[in-house]
Amino acid sequence: MTTQKQREMARFAFTTYVGELLTSPEPTISKQESELLSLAMPAVGLGDWEVVWGPMLYRFSHTLTRLYDNFMFVARKGTEYVIAIRGTNGGAKLDWLFEDFWVIPQFPWGDFVGREMPAGTDPKIADGTHLGCQQLLSTEIAEGLPGQKTNLLGFLTSELSGRESVTLNVAGHSLGGALAPTLALYLKDTQGRSGGWDPDLSADIWSYALAGPTAGNGDFAKYTDRRMGTQALRIVNPLDVVPLSWSHNGLEKLKHVYDSIQHPVKLSIAERLAVDAVIGVLELGGLDYEQYHQGGPGLVLLDAISDYDAASFMAQAGWQHTVGYETDLGLGDIRGILDSLFVKWCGTQPPGTCPD
Repeated sequence: MTTQKQREMARFAFTTYVGELLTSPEPTISKQESELLSLAMPAVGLGDWEVVWGPMLYRFSHTLTRLYDNFMFVARKGTEYVIAIRGTNGGAKLDWLFEDFWVIPQFPWGDFVGREMPAGTDPKIADGTHLGCQQLLSTEIAEGLPGQKTNLLGFLTSELSGRESVTLNVAGHSLGGALAPTLALYLKDTQGRSGGWDPDLSADIWSYALAGPTAGNGDFAKYTDRRMGTQALRIVNPLDVVPLSWSHNGLEKLKHVYDSIQHPVKLSIAERLAVDAVIGVLELGGLDYEQYHQGGPGLVLLDAISDYDAASFMAQAGWQHTVGYETDLGLGDIRGILDSLFVKWCGTQPPGTCPD
């Protein structure tokens, strides 16, 4: 059974999708997204939180794409903070390429955090996950917005100075569901360092990951289990195929996940060949991927919603990956609320501000 806190963090995760179709250059887009956040948070039940850093936006190329790949903001209520990370921008092809599908090669976790790993282990994360976390950690906030001209660690360093104890939550859905626990682990592994972001270990770090694919190899999953314990919660709809990527066993299970539901659908021949090709490439490269918290209290399994009647495997997968979570968590139609809010906001803006 999900808790009120888990549902609240899920609201943050979905709220990050507001304005994802905007293509304005910086700093205009940051100010636009700031306006949208001020409207969106009360609309989805988060009106008692204050945005204190951001929003932060990043795109890989200013010439090859107009859509932004990463989006993140920090909200505060009392001594509690939320770092909310957006998942994949569905229309941003470079986001799919460089963060979702860039699973070869892998990057050593110890090198990323500057920490010696347990003897006999070699935790690694996908290069795409590494790249995404680097952008989240290094990108600065535009002038005129909360936390202006600081990156995330700079903001946290200033914000936590003099505070004895705070709760720091990191939340995300989909790609954000891989980046959120990875970023939370990074923060935990870099705590307590003289001159670092939290030298006095003031922050109690949690992550709430919805619908996330695997971030790293088996050693990384085990390391996450040990370091974060049940403070890294993995929230999963059993009929969502995204958490089945990129482990070998998960990809094999993916082929048949909708065979026996109320309205069964199968992969097309082309889709099945694509899954087999991915398995082959991963095996050829000798790369293993594994989910953290495959069982126990750190894994929050939602009730499988099997009565959605989809015309194809991909349609079923898309519904289970988004609406399935909203439905089971009792969130209402958050994406619909955000879409309506965006349309209304666009109606008040100069022509050309919003996509046609």
